[in-house]
Amino acid sequence: MQLHIHTNPLTLDRALRAEAREAGVVLRPPHYTLNQLIDQLYRLDERPPGGKPTLLLIDHPFRDLIVRKAICNAEGKPPSLGLVEVIASTLKELTEAGLEPGDLKWIASLDPTSVSLLPKEKLSRLYAIFKDYCHLLTRARRVDRVGRDLEVLKSLIGHFQKGTRPSLMEAVGNVVIHDVYYLSIVQYGIVSLLMRMAPQGVRRFHLATLCQ
Repeated sequence: MQLHIHTNPLTLDRALRAEAREAGVVLRPPHYTLNQLIDQLYRLDERPPGGKPTLLLIDHPFRDLIVRKAICNAEGKPPSLGLVEVIASTLKELTEAGLEPGDLKWIASLDPTSVSLLPKEKLSRLYAIFKDYCHLLTRARRVDRVGRDLEVLKSLIGHFQKGTRPSLMEAVGNVVIHDVYYLSIVQYGIVSLLMRMAPQGVRRFHLATLCQ
């Protein structure tokens, strides 16, 4: 079986229409946009007893509300709307790069000769906000989109190290990528691992830029 990964719903729709014209029938799986595929991998992940549960995905307004609360908790005063937007964007970029609060804490703890004082102060401030943001998400039993992507990457790494594959990939022989571009580092890792898990690899590319 081939697993088809598309950039967005428009490219997916074009592919399904072409398939319908050729075969006279449309069978949606295994055609996914990248976000749909990651969501399926997240929902179908075989979590061990006591492991992290599958959490509901938050929307942007809820995310901004949690970011605002995290800033208030860390700094003791309500932030401006502009600061909320900047911090929300920064946390998104950090998670897209595969970083978690503990990584910021480690960087901030480096010797002063390795990291200048000003960035260390900013990192310490950002660490406190990032840590509380993650805590608030966990308490609300929610996950943001980039956090979901990171959990999927961790799961795929675990499968790859054990020589296993997630259930969604069990019948997949090869992966077909249709113009997937502008991937975050985490998404690039996900696509790369899926390609390596397919016994027959990647059959063909319709590829623009894989990574930003």
